[in-house]
Amino acid sequence: MSNDRKTKDLKLVHVLWTIIAAAMLVGVAWGVMQTNIIHQGEAIEKKVDKGVFQIHLDAQKQQTKSIVESMDKGFDRIDKRLENIENK
Repeated sequence: MSNDRKTKDLKLVHVLWTIIAAAMLVGVAWGVMQTNIIHQGEAIEKKVDKGVFQIHLDAQKQQTKSIVESMDKGFDRIDKRLENIENK
């Protein structure tokens, strides 16, 4: 095997391990974030009236829903633009 081939294989292995490490870090960060959200929610529930907390949760759900909808519209516009470019 030539040195060039070995170098390419070695680079590929490093890229693969970097991707795996990044995926693991994202998973750990996601888990920590979810745990913090749960604990913060419990702490807020203890301090705030449940009705007020429910209003807060409903507002957050609505904000998340509107963000997702706007992202979906943006992706639809991108898809249409790509189709127009392909048709030209």
